[in-house]
Amino acid sequence: MKIRNKLLLAITVPVGLLLLQIALVTYFVRELQVAVTFIAETHETIEDAFTAGDLVVELRDQAKRLPSGFVSEKALGEEELGEMRTTFDELTLRIQSISSGTPRQAAQESFGALEHAFAGLPQELALTERVLSSEKVDMDTLLERAIFLDAALVDVAAALDDLSRELRVQLQAAVDREREIHNRPVVAGVAIGGLSVLMLLLFTWLVVDRNFVMRLTSLSRAMLSIAAGDLRTSLPEAKGGDEVDEMTRTVETFRVTAQERDKLLEERAEAAERLEKQVAERTAELETANQFKTRFLTTASHDLRQPLHALNLLIDQLRDAPKPDERRHLEEKISEAAASTNELFDALLDMSKLEAGVLKADVSSFPISLILDRLEANFTTVAMNKGVRFRVVGSDLWVKSDAILLERILLNLVSNAVRVTNEGGIIIGCRRRGKTVRIDVYDTGPGIPTEMQQPSFAEFAQLATIHQNASEGLGLGLSIVDGFAKLLDHNIELASTQGRGTRFSVHVPIIDAGKIASAPSAPFEPLAGRCVLVIENDALARESMAGIFGAWGCEVLLAEGVADCVKVVSSGPTPDLIVSDYRLENGQTGLDAIVEVHRISNRTVPALLVTAETAATRLRDAAQSGYPILHKPVTPMALRALSSQLIKNG
Repeated sequence: MKIRNKLLLAITVPVGLLLLQIALVTYFVRELQVAVTFIAETHETIEDAFTAGDLVVELRDQAKRLPSGFVSEKALGEEELGEMRTTFDELTLRIQSISSGTPRQAAQESFGALEHAFAGLPQELALTERVLSSEKVDMDTLLERAIFLDAALVDVAAALDDLSRELRVQLQAAVDREREIHNRPVVAGVAIGGLSVLMLLLFTWLVVDRNFVMRLTSLSRAMLSIAAGDLRTSLPEAKGGDEVDEMTRTVETFRVTAQERDKLLEERAEAAERLEKQVAERTAELETANQFKTRFLTTASHDLRQPLHALNLLIDQLRDAPKPDERRHLEEKISEAAASTNELFDALLDMSKLEAGVLKADVSSFPISLILDRLEANFTTVAMNKGVRFRVVGSDLWVKSDAILLERILLNLVSNAVRVTNEGGIIIGCRRRGKTVRIDVYDTGPGIPTEMQQPSFAEFAQLATIHQNASEGLGLGLSIVDGFAKLLDHNIELASTQGRGTRFSVHVPIIDAGKIASAPSAPFEPLAGRCVLVIENDALARESMAGIFGAWGCEVLLAEGVADCVKVVSSGPTPDLIVSDYRLENGQTGLDAIVEVHRISNRTVPALLVTAETAATRLRDAAQSGYPILHKPVTPMALRALSSQLIKNG
């Protein structure tokens, strides 16, 4: 039940009693007011009557002195006549006041007798004044007028006495009635008021205090606690459906909402703090990376110019070299310069692939000796030229990994070791550790300070910056090692003592060689007589590709872009292989060209992409196409192997 209904129901009886009391009191008060008013006005009329009686007595005295005054001196008589006129005027006013009062209704006859007695008095006074106003006053007439005037005044005095007596009787009756009326409302008011107060007290205790005030007080305290910030304050239980219960549920909803809001604000503040910290950390990382990249661009420009500079000089010498021995020597040097350039480009390409996320591991089982032998062949001469010892300890273990990526990891580690070691030696060996083999690369270089060991795996971080060979290398080696190791799920260890040397270790899963089924290697598919479509917008690259495929006995079709493909394929033979650059002119790509060739030839022709792109987005787009990709510069062996495999599988 709503509080309003409870209140209305509870106060009906006391309010009814109060209304009855008010009605009775109002009635009695009105009666009392009438009685009191009548008493007051009657009393006032009686006083006026007494005053008028005094004035009548005074007029009689003045009328009696009037003849004697004129006898002694006329002027004195006229003065007394003036005083008599003044007294008469005042008496007239008193008589008018008495006649206009409320008590007239209670003593109508007495008032009528007074008015009748007073009516002849003005005429008598006027006749007396007329006698006195003549040139010669007749004393007999004057005495006669004085007698008549006195008789009229006697009648007025008698009427006033009668009126006073009757009004006193009426006054006493009014006083008695007033006393009777005054006692009635007092008794009724005490009885009804007491009953009303009792009912109100009972209502206040049962309904207001127990059912309303106590609940509101408890709710108010809880609200004050909540307003003070204590959101854990418990609220009174809302059992019913009245306004207090609805208010309680509303406050509870507010409390829960405020708790959730505060929690959300705390979470947001924590998130903002974390974000601010992350932004600060990222800003510091970006500043560091920017410094590293600036140094990297400077170093890369220098290191790329070195082999290109050597290539230009060696090619010019090759033209003028008449002896076969000199030509072979120059050709070897040219190959070394080209290999150095390829190594730099491979490092950049590896980093770009890692950033783009397009590099996939091709895990297989193979003997670790294959990689160890190639490391020994590649670095023995280089180490000897620096005057340091270089040793590779053989192993017959088989490992499970991506042979190419694992070799790239070890090539970077060994290359760094050779670069920083100027005395002592380098040793590469394997140690079996349970189900893994730990491949160690030791060097006797200057070592890495403890504070630089973790940052050394960051991009563009050059270990040589603490040594004299700070200009060597792009600073990508260990970053690539870390990226490849994470891709292969291989653990990398670094142990170094400054001034004594460094050990890098790679943990690789091993496999029992007896469980490996040997598979005969498939020979390359011959390319002689095959038709190859080369799509390349760079003229020099297009001609060199045409020359190499021509040297392998292929029929070569050349196209500069998508439009040329349509013309060449429409008017010539259907190619057995498509070799296309990824980025062509006018925003078109090799993928667009391949689609057009397939549409015109009405069959799916094997295709591969050749690109110099290193941007992450471009690498991802190319990788998602599903076509094999070779990155420039491309070695003839890799190009021939992939082309032969595609033609065979196609």
